[in-house]
Amino acid sequence: MAYRIEFADRAARDLEALYVERNAAESEAASRWYNGMEEAVYALATCPDRCLVAPEARKLRRELRHLLYGKETSRVPCHI
Repeated sequence: MAYRIEFADRAARDLEALYVERNAAESEAASRWYNGMEEAVYALATCPDRCLVAPEARKLRRELRHLLYGKETSRVPCHI
C-alpha cells in the first residue's frame, strides 16, 4: 500500500532553508545530500514503518516517527 507524502508548510520552508544553508545550488556534494534526503522522505510512501518511533510520540499521544538521514544525522519528523 502506498501512502501519500505531504510536506507541512513549515517543513517546506525548512527544506528550502536547508537548500540555501548548504549552498546546494553551487555545491555538487550539497546538492547530492539534499536530493538524497528528499528521496528518502518520498521513499516513506512505500515503507513508513521503517522509521523509528519519535521520543516525543508518547507525550503527544499520536503516531509520530522520525527519519534519520545522513552522516550528520538530520532528523525528519513524520506523522503517519
